[in-house]
Amino acid sequence: MSSISSADNAQINTTPVKSQAWVFAGGDYNCEFWPGERVDTCDIIVGVDRGIEHCLDTGLVPDILMGDFDSVSPEVLSDGRLKNSVTKSYPSRKNNSDLELALHWLSEQSVSRVTLLGVSGGRSDHHLFNWLLPLQACWPFEISYIDASVRAYVVTPDYPLVAVVLPSQTISLLPMPSARGVCTQGLDYALKDAELGSGCTLGLSNVAVSNAIAVSVEEGQLWVFVVK
Repeated sequence: MSSISSADNAQINTTPVKSQAWVFAGGDYNCEFWPGERVDTCDIIVGVDRGIEHCLDTGLVPDILMGDFDSVSPEVLSDGRLKNSVTKSYPSRKNNSDLELALHWLSEQSVSRVTLLGVSGGRSDHHLFNWLLPLQACWPFEISYIDASVRAYVVTPDYPLVAVVLPSQTISLLPMPSARGVCTQGLDYALKDAELGSGCTLGLSNVAVSNAIAVSVEEGQLWVFVVK
């Protein structure tokens, strides 16, 4: 598979995102995870429970504080930087995780992209539930996750992916739970109208051969992991 041609690039939609959300969850996090991207004034920054601490450590002040606040210290909640933050408090006994509630709240806002940090590590059950949240609903925005080893993008029929990468960077495609009509550009092992079933390892450890990749699906959804 050759690299993406200039003709291909001409078809890529590069319209800037007008509004996006940055969501800090309470899993493992350090400031090096932050991608260094500019936060615009129209962006929404959400601190979910202990994620409030992660957000402040990054140097960002959350606009919204969400959760039952059982894993964040009183000292963090009393931080003077949070004086103008809006608090949305939930009971500890509820049917949804704090992070899921944050996504549902964001689905009612004018947001086109949501990036989540602090989603990995800790208890294995929490970790897995966090990573399966894209399956919970037909979310009305693009979703990506960032942790210590990957930047991961959710690809659906409504949200194909074009991402800037480094040549030779490892790229993996994981169906959730299955995807049909998978097509890729810019990867060494090209896929065209492929079907990836649950547990299929066909998409594991592909390699970028260009400075950009494109992935689309006709049915279902999949994770695209860009390995750091």
